[in-house]
Amino acid sequence: MSFFESTQAAEQGETVDPLSAPWEPRTFTVGERVRVRERLECRVCNVPGRPRPAVDDRIARILSIRRNLDHPYFVAFEGDFDFPDGSSGPLWGYYAALELEPLD
Repeated sequence: MSFFESTQAAEQGETVDPLSAPWEPRTFTVGERVRVRERLECRVCNVPGRPRPAVDDRIARILSIRRNLDHPYFVAFEGDFDFPDGSSGPLWGYYAALELEPLD
């Protein structure tokens, strides 16, 4: 089943297993540490008033894996990030799983 077909099936109420789709490079597990290869816009930041991180290629720990019809693999994550003001702190949000790679 292609990306389009599985997304269409999910929109029509059919059950689609998000962890078995052919375009997913690997299966991620909760608690796994991953490197974020490409910065996507963070959906939620738990540090009020802080700007979004300016530096890519950060390490995060997967909190949960969630299905999203706009993109079938969004991974909720948490991790420490460097901020433009020189400070660092926690940030969490959603990344496409295709933009994550496992740490060896």
